[in-house]
Amino acid sequence: MKDSICRDNVYMVRCGETALKGRNKPYFERTLVKRIKQVLKDAGETDVERRDGLILVRAADSASREEILSKVGLVFGVDSVSPALEMKIEGMEPEAVLSELGNAAASYMSALIEARGTKTFKVDAKRADKAFPILSPEIARRVGGSILKSCSGLKVDVHSPECLLFVSVRRG
Repeated sequence: MKDSICRDNVYMVRCGETALKGRNKPYFERTLVKRIKQVLKDAGETDVERRDGLILVRAADSASREEILSKVGLVFGVDSVSPALEMKIEGMEPEAVLSELGNAAASYMSALIEARGTKTFKVDAKRADKAFPILSPEIARRVGGSILKSCSGLKVDVHSPECLLFVSVRRG
């Protein structure tokens, strides 16, 4: 993968019940961003951004993954926080995007197999950018296929996977 299009040490934060807040939702999301910034003030350089109902945390490469996951996970209003890989896909052909996504997912799963002995997985995909021409089920199928080709011994389990890999195609 090219370093210019890919960034590690990124985290996707999902908000709890802010969706129920109606017109106050932006206020609650901004408050969550402030709280996350506050708990991460000692974690080194971080960037916290609110986008499309999610909060993205970008941390310096030297920041501890475990520290960020545990601190952000304890913030009131945070439903979940997951490690993520951010890729810049502007200007890329859809097939090239899927190839890069597949390679990144296979690399991630290889590391997970090594670290945890993971044996089953499932890929879920969401195409928040509706201008992207490949539909979500096809994205999930193709990324899953790349993982299966690269990671021998790994099996798909759509009901109770050890690892749920979420692919989100977004603008910006």
